[in-house]
Amino acid sequence: MPSIVGLRDFSNSDFKKIVSKFECKDDQKLFEYLKNNALGHHKQGLFQTYLFQDNEDYKGYISLASAQIAVDDTELRTILGVSDGLPYPIPALKITRLCISDQFKRQKIGSLLVMFAEIAAYEQQNKIGCRALLVDAKEKAISFYEGLGFSVLGDMEDGICLMFKDIPSLRSKDIDHKPEQKDMIQEFIDFCGAFDLSHFSKTFEKVLLD
Repeated sequence: MPSIVGLRDFSNSDFKKIVSKFECKDDQKLFEYLKNNALGHHKQGLFQTYLFQDNEDYKGYISLASAQIAVDDTELRTILGVSDGLPYPIPALKITRLCISDQFKRQKIGSLLVMFAEIAAYEQQNKIGCRALLVDAKEKAISFYEGLGFSVLGDMEDGICLMFKDIPSLRSKDIDHKPEQKDMIQEFIDFCGAFDLSHFSKTFEKVLLD
């Protein structure tokens, strides 16, 4: 059964074995982060990294971190429908790194990991607040994220552009009036069941049952 697992589940020696089989020739920095920093950052409560596992193969990883939409970011706040009168930063979740090992590319694993990030964003919303999923995308990755519902915000700088995906509030009383939200929630529940994420699915099951 495929699964998505956090690095807290691995010892140092087990993690080294995983990294030794991982390849990312197109972006060596992504490999170097996994090799040298990911486990330490995870244990320190900084950037949380998750591996996509299928049988004995670890095929890719995604790193996530909490983020904020600044008070003076009026464009994104307007798009998200946040009142101009709210004088606080808006909580968000950010994809800081996404990488698929070379031998497992073109298997839609990146799309699955981004869906996991979206689920994590709603989990964060449920616990402490979150209104957007953010990513700093390289030019070659823009079309990938657009295909997953992200939008470009602003101009590209130094080969990077900010992209976002709206994470609207999930309220039980609204579900009957928004069938597309109900379908999305059911998709998330099915995803959690398929990838051994039962602790995440409880958030969405509660919305459907309330």
